[in-house]
Amino acid sequence: MTHPYVNDVALVGRLSGGVECKPLPSGDTVVEWRLVVERPPETRHRQKVVDTIDCVSYDERFRYLTSDWRHGDLIEVRGAIRRRFWRTMSGATASRCEIEVREADLVAVAPEISGVGHDAGG
Repeated sequence: MTHPYVNDVALVGRLSGGVECKPLPSGDTVVEWRLVVERPPETRHRQKVVDTIDCVSYDERFRYLTSDWRHGDLIEVRGAIRRRFWRTMSGATASRCEIEVREADLVAVAPEISGVGHDAGG
């Protein structure tokens, strides 16, 4: 390691909702999705505890890589935590932390529920 700082994240979780591709004023596209990741079991919680993590990529190949992902699919991502800042419509500064993804894989397709599956259009 050449420096003492490390910002390297690996997550495996379920896709919450779908994947969105949003055009940016620059002409680039950002690909956004959310993963629901279970926390390790703790004795103080009787129920399962999860975190919902925002994931993004500015890499064009993710538009195609994620095009067949559906709600509930098991996804593995690797990337770095980023804090993004922007101005709201009222002019206030807003921010959020997200994972800027550099690699992602579909680990398992979500099971079909109520006859709705991947080939049923979503």
